[in-house]
Amino acid sequence: MLSQDHGIVAEFALRNGAMHITETIDFALHTATAKRIEAQAKTLVLDEAQRVFGDTTKKYVVVAGAEIVGMEASVRLLQDRATVYSLESDADMSEYMSLISTAASYTPLISP
Repeated sequence: MLSQDHGIVAEFALRNGAMHITETIDFALHTATAKRIEAQAKTLVLDEAQRVFGDTTKKYVVVAGAEIVGMEASVRLLQDRATVYSLESDADMSEYMSLISTAASYTPLISP
């Protein structure tokens, strides 16, 4: 839960050293209009995460169907707010999984 007052919830959040927020979207499902609206809603979540957790917040979006005609503006909207990874790209998914795995295993140094 990012904002109880506004009912804004992140799909995936990991806090370890910094807050990592991930949203997902599949442009291949439903109508183009519905997907544009969903992409806009995702930007609200990403913006709220940054407002709540500050400028060190790491924001990611995993996208399926980013190459679908008519979705270019929605993909750009997401790219303006987060690092976007394509589900169809092995390189993208390897990078994203490595990043999240590293973040999840981060152990802060403890001073004596």
